[in-house]
Amino acid sequence: MRNSKLKVLIPIIISVLVPVLSFAVPINAEIPGSQDASSPLGIIGNFYEFALLAGGIIALIAIIYGAIKYATSGGNSSKQSDARDQITQALIGLLLLLGAYIILNTINPSLTAPSLPDPNNPAGIQ
Repeated sequence: MRNSKLKVLIPIIISVLVPVLSFAVPINAEIPGSQDASSPLGIIGNFYEFALLAGGIIALIAIIYGAIKYATSGGNSSKQSDARDQITQALIGLLLLLGAYIILNTINPSLTAPSLPDPNNPAGIQ
């Protein structure tokens, strides 16, 4: 019984970890349009990327911890349900993080990558 649970649990953990790790890596190290990371725009952009990265890492750690709790529960159903709840809540948190990013990026991509306006064309008219 225990081996069958591990056979099911390992592919689930791997299928969750690969997308999480690929999403948690920051896309841009520098914010387009911002030459100085100490400017207000640079600070906001760096904080946003750090918050996404930190949220992804925390959720990943919560999923791994929940999986370890589940694997070491020894058939205790209350411990297994607690571990499943922890994994579910971490996945919901990741979905909320990803959903917020997708919504902001859909509304206006410059919300996820802030940049200063062009001084020659402040209205952005092309």
